[in-house]
Amino acid sequence: AGRAQVASLRALASHGDPSVRAFAALGLGVARDVGARATLEALLTRDASADVQGAAAWALGRLASAESVPALVSALRGRGGAVARAAAFALGGIADVRAQRALAQALFGADATLRAAASASLARAPRAPLSVSLSAPQVPVSARGYIARLVEVEAAPGLVPASLASLEDALAEGARDALAGPLERVRAALEVLTSGSGPGVGLGPLTAGVDAWPEPQRTATRAALVDLGRALLPSLLSAAQHPDASVRAAAVRALARVEAAEARAAVAAALDDSAAIVRRSALDAVSAADGEVALARVVRLAEEGDDWALRARAAVALGRFLGAVGAPGTTARAALVTILRDDSFAFVREAAADALAATTEADARAALVGAAASDPEPRVRLAAQRALDPASPP
Repeated sequence: AGRAQVASLRALASHGDPSVRAFAALGLGVARDVGARATLEALLTRDASADVQGAAAWALGRLASAESVPALVSALRGRGGAVARAAAFALGGIADVRAQRALAQALFGADATLRAAASASLARAPRAPLSVSLSAPQVPVSARGYIARLVEVEAAPGLVPASLASLEDALAEGARDALAGPLERVRAALEVLTSGSGPGVGLGPLTAGVDAWPEPQRTATRAALVDLGRALLPSLLSAAQHPDASVRAAAVRALARVEAAEARAAVAAALDDSAAIVRRSALDAVSAADGEVALARVVRLAEEGDDWALRARAAVALGRFLGAVGAPGTTARAALVTILRDDSFAFVREAAADALAATTEADARAALVGAAASDPEPRVRLAAQRALDPASPP
């Protein structure tokens, strides 16, 4: 844009009609008029119209000035909706540690749409802002609809972060801050950290589909997620002691993905939690790597628990100990044989039969033969038959 056009846009930025101000702000962004930074920041922070604020945030992203970071961070945290998302996308194009930290905090926030925007921005940062060609508005035109479309274009899915390791400090700080915050933020952070699958913690939309990423990004990202889990270990251990049982349960799921002895010990300890929801999470996470103390707790839950669903989960967990060498494998097998023979609930006996399919030891096979022939419940007989002969019809 020429000087005269830029001057006209600056003048229109103070027009009485908010739609005119919004389109003027967009025009200043397209022109990358660095001299309009103060004007755009004023529109973002002081204009009464959310449409104008969103347009100003978008335009500041085109300028990519580190001096605009404080205003954009304030909008990210305080405005909500399309304005906050536009601020997130703007921050993604600014190579500034303050921008990274603010986006990392948003990634662990309770607003799922803002998490997605922060994810797309972190995946792009600190590279150049996304190049967007603005189409001519269709008449009649809506500034709100046009800005919403711009925000939608910015949220390009499937971006692969150039280097997650370069974001690790900001991500760790954002996660710690959320885990130390109010209940809603703690839950949101744990939802993000337990997303996807291991090894390592998850980062919600930022690492969705990581297993399909090209090399070397996939291997490097997995290593960074493992490192991040270790860095968050103290915060996750604290969350595992939270007064809210749902938080403790989620913390156990996260700790199960952290490669550290303290994390495994916390998962094993959760088997004795007073809340069933926490014990269920621990049963889903425990494995032979957790040792004989954990195994003894699983056996106790499997044989003495008053909740049949919990006993069934415990039977599944015992199956993960069958491959252990020596006494642990023998103990797990003996417990499963007892459950298959004696538990009063068919679903629990069925789970035991399914688990025993993993072993060919004589006592297990004998128990399965007996169940296949004489268990009173058809589903248990079928499970035992499948365990004895996986090729048998379902």
